[in-house]
Amino acid sequence: MTRKNKEYGPSECQHMIRGLVEAAKQIRDEEMVKMGVPSLIRAGDEVIVRQFNGKTLKGNVAAILETVSGRKVKVTSGSLVLTVDEKQVELVPGI
Repeated sequence: MTRKNKEYGPSECQHMIRGLVEAAKQIRDEEMVKMGVPSLIRAGDEVIVRQFNGKTLKGNVAAILETVSGRKVKVTSGSLVLTVDEKQVELVPGI
């Protein structure tokens, strides 16, 4: 019984590597949460939220939540309240 290695093209390799990178980032984030690494974002900070649909929103951090899937940030902007992944939030640079 002979076994033939499957050959992958550039797009398949790129897709597999991207998946491995995302898995490594997720593991890193989970380990940081386990170790108790503090977040740079604090309640009351002014932030910009990048939503998955490409839109941005400016608001204030209401709370930092520790969940099983990682840190979540609750952001308020007027009457709108969003709970987003910590990766979607960046601090507004100070003047």
